[in-house]
Formats: sequence, structure tokens, C-alpha cells
Amino acid sequence: MATADPFLEFLSRYGRMAENEASYDESVHQAAERLGVTVPLFEHPCQNELNANFQSVNPMSVILTGNAGDGKTNLCRQVCRALGQETLDWTDEGFLDIGLLCGKTLRVVKDFTARGDAAKRDILRELANAVYADDNNTVFLIAANEGIVARRISMTAQEGKAGETDHLKQLAEELEDALNRRTQELSNGRLRIFDLSLYSAAEMLTRVLDAILSHPAWQQCNGCVANTECSCPIALNRARLQEVQIRRRLQRLVAALDWNAKHLTVRHLFTLAVNAILGHRAAPRTNPMVTSCEFFQSRKRLRDAPIVEGSYFQNVFGENLKRPDETMPFAALRRLQVGEETNNRIDRLLLQGDLESPSGENPLKDAFDRALPVGDLFADREGYLRQLRQYREGDDVDSFLTTLRAHRRRLYFELADQDARDFGHRTLTVYQSLQDYERQILPIASGSPACDGMLGELVRGLNRIFVGGLVDEQEGLFLATSGVSSQDRIATLLVRQVRHDVVDLSYDGVSVERGMAATVNRPAADLVVRHKGRELGRLELSLARFEFLMRVAEGVLPASFSPQQYEDFLGFKSTLVAGLQGEPPVDGLHSLDIISSGQIKIRRIKPS
Repeated sequence: MATADPFLEFLSRYGRMAENEASYDESVHQAAERLGVTVPLFEHPCQNELNANFQSVNPMSVILTGNAGDGKTNLCRQVCRALGQETLDWTDEGFLDIGLLCGKTLRVVKDFTARGDAAKRDILRELANAVYADDNNTVFLIAANEGIVARRISMTAQEGKAGETDHLKQLAEELEDALNRRTQELSNGRLRIFDLSLYSAAEMLTRVLDAILSHPAWQQCNGCVANTECSCPIALNRARLQEVQIRRRLQRLVAALDWNAKHLTVRHLFTLAVNAILGHRAAPRTNPMVTSCEFFQSRKRLRDAPIVEGSYFQNVFGENLKRPDETMPFAALRRLQVGEETNNRIDRLLLQGDLESPSGENPLKDAFDRALPVGDLFADREGYLRQLRQYREGDDVDSFLTTLRAHRRRLYFELADQDARDFGHRTLTVYQSLQDYERQILPIASGSPACDGMLGELVRGLNRIFVGGLVDEQEGLFLATSGVSSQDRIATLLVRQVRHDVVDLSYDGVSVERGMAATVNRPAADLVVRHKGRELGRLELSLARFEFLMRVAEGVLPASFSPQQYEDFLGFKSTLVAGLQGEPPVDGLHSLDIISSGQIKIRRIKPS
């Protein structure tokens, strides 16, 4: 009987290929060809725009930039195929010429970064002519790692002879200006830049999962006994990852990294998806995946291991890997602390939901039955209850705590929406304000106004950091110093009080506005402080900074939650104080006293 084994072997190789392999795209396609399978493909968000450009009567040259692994070479491949070039015969110099409908020639440079210095100089001179010369009949599609093209253009312009470098110098200046302003097009409309690192990894994850989970090779699994009996971890993982709720929650984790400027490349996302499906803790550590159906059935250790050892909700965090904390993307996802973070309601459900009360009623019983349904292999209710009984008796405590963490992770993905709200599901990650950030901060990047209540919480958080005490002031921002430095943790000498005018934040107060780093593909917001209509300073309000301010506003000590964020905000206070230069000084010395209600009383210090 036919199996999906060739495709599984291909996927396992996909996950293993070296992160720094220069010819990654070629290796993937060569492996697929040897195994007789097709590579999972998806449409990049900018692909239609690229196709339309090169099929137009007046195409622009294009530079695809971004990090290694962002899919630049693969996107070049897709554009070539859309133009009818099925066989890609790259020259030794790494480029391919294609005739366009408009009569011009498209020169595709698949990996500018890997070219030698002489080849780079030739490509850049030709690109500068294509952009500025009126009689040039060549347009370019160049794939290059971030920053490489701009640096090489400047170097080439400096190395060139007088009279030969005018176009290069002009291109270097315009390109640097465009990258600094995060614009995509040069002024004359002949060159466009697509930075693939600015596209949302959360959105790309959906496309990657669709490409893998919907691949036709899975049809070979139809009729498989293990699939029919639901005893195959691969089939179970694939089925769960096709569920809307699970995918939405996985996507939210990746979005949390996006919102902290922790970029996952397309290669990272493929690695994540493959490991989620095939990973298994009982597999050999050299390649901890189930690489074929025969591999799984022929190894007793794999067959006898609890199915949770190969579960997607553990594999997503690299639990099957030897060094997950050093391996991307799992290292980034593990820092979200899913399963490590919890609350009393979740743990009471898992630890007491099975108990019978003296009255015969347990208000947690129904929710417990939904959280650990009978017959669900991943929930493994019987195995969990057995370990729970041993834990209550004081046996095998460490093993149970590991199991408990795994079930918290499972509940993060699988707890139904109503139960998730009732049991405080959002506290299962380190970013408990993630939903508030998504609903209240990100829309500001699109022009929506900031919520007054949320701004008040941010002001309270800032005051607690700036003064160094449990301040409840929300109507003004207190900039203070210790008398030695504005960055000291306890600061009770007033430098300036900035009124928080909710009626006109453009004149006085703290606001959240569309970020300077925001682009069409990457929303961003800035925390902005103004005094008398003048901007004193702004700080990008990442998810981590928002979480920090909200937790401090709720009473968490700043230094105990995140020393790094604490230092960032103390530095921001110094920026604001520096921004007051030129303002008339406050008359005399004033001390800030925090009274029992949390309000600040300003007291004038009389000279002795």
C-alpha cells in the first residue's frame, strides 16, 4: 500500500537543513526531486504585485531584501515561473535573463549576497544605469540580505573612476534615504524595494501551515490503520493544526513575537510547522522526528511512548529537541513562558477538578470533563489521573509537574473560548495584556484614537517608575530626580510636572500614536509625551513595554518583573528631562511625598 513516507522524509529533511546554508532553496528542491515529491508552496503577500509589475508595459526594477530565510530566492523562483520560465538555468554568476512582454529583458539575481566582489560591482553598475539611463532596456530583480545592497553601492561608488559613478552615487543616496524613511519606491519610479522582513510572521504562518497541511501527499494516509484508529501522532497533530481555534492561538503567539520586533523568517515558520507535526521526544536525538510510518512502527520505544511525547503542543516549543533554548524559532517561543505561567483558577481546575466534595457536587467537575475529555489521546485522562493520585501521595513529584506544564500548554491551545474566559486563559503566557495590546494599541497605528482609560493606566505605570513608589496619580506625569541622577530608582525631587490633559493631548500629556517605525505591513505605536505643545520624547511601545507598564500599574515591582524594560523606561525619563532644557526652572526645590491614598503631595523645601 502507498504511504506518505517520501513526503514525511522530505519534511524531516526540511526541518534539519542548516540555518546558515547558502543554497537552502536549491537544497530543498533537490531533496524534493530525489524523493519524487513536490515542494509545499504558498503565495507570498507581495507575489501578485511583483508579477503584475514585470508583466506591465513599463516595469520597475525590484530589490527583494530581508533576513536570510525570508524567502527571497523562492520568491524569485515564483516570479520566473509566472513569466513562463519553468526551467531555471542560472548562470555561473547566479543570474537568469528572461524576455518580458514589453520588449525589455529582466535580469534575475537570485542571491546577490553570495556573489563575489567583482560580480557585485558589475551588477550594481548595470542596476544604476537601468534606474537612471533613458536608453536602458534591462530591468532587475535582485535578492539580497538586508543592508547589503546599500552598503555595496556606496563602496562601489567610492571605488569607481570619476565620471563613471554619478548614477551609482545618486542611487546610493536615494536608496539610503528610502530605507531610512521606510519608503518602497525611488523618486523617479524606476526602482522598488520590498523588505520581506517587514511582513507579519503571524500572517505568513497561516500560509505556511496551509501549504504543508493541505499537500496532496497526505492523501496516501487515507485508509491507514493507524490513522483510522487515531493512534498515529502525525495524523493527530495534522488534524489538530487544522482546527481554527488552535491555529488562531498559535498565530497569536507568533504575533506576540512580531509585536516585540522578534522576526521569524519563512524558514523558521517551516521549521516550526514541520516540528509541530513530526517531532517526538522518543525519536533519536540526532533527528528527533518521526521520519516515516515504517520508522514509527518498527521502533518499540516510539510505539510504546505516551502519545503526548509527540504532541504538537509540546513540539511547538521544541520539547523534542536537544537544545531548544538555543534553536530558533523555539527559543523565541519558549520565552513566552506558555505553561510556565498560570493562575489559581487554571491550577485548581487541573488539581482539584476530579475530586468529589462532601456534598457530592464539585463546581469544577463539568469544566474538568471538558478540559480532559474521556478518550482524547492527547488529554490522556487516565494517565493524568494516575499521575495526579501519585502526586497527592507525594510520589514522583517532578514527573507530575512536567506533565502539569504540558497540560497547561494543551489548555492554552484547546480550552474552549467560554472556558478560556472563565478560567483566565490569557495568564498562561508571560504577556497577560496581549489581548488589550491587540485591541487597544495596534488600531492606533491605523488611525484609531487611544482609549482614555488605557492612557490613565499607562500614566500611573510611568509615575510609579519615574518616582519609585506606589503612586496612583493619573492626571499628570511627575519627572523627578534623586538629586544625583534622574535614572536613580528612588526619585523624590521634582523636576517638572507634565499635566495629562485628556481634552488636548497634543498640547500636554501622554499619548499613544502611530509609530515612527510603522509600515504598511508592520503596525507600530509610540508612547509620546508633550509639554506645552512641544514633544519631549517618544518611545516605541512594543508589546513587552506595554505589558511592563500595565503590570507596574497593577502593583508589580518594576525591577522584579523585567530589569531590561525598567532600564528602558528610566532612560526614557532622562530623555524627557533633557527635553525640558530651555524651559524656565521650577521656582525652588520641591519634594514629592506619597500619601496613603497613593496621591502625590508636592512639598516646597525651605532652605535652612
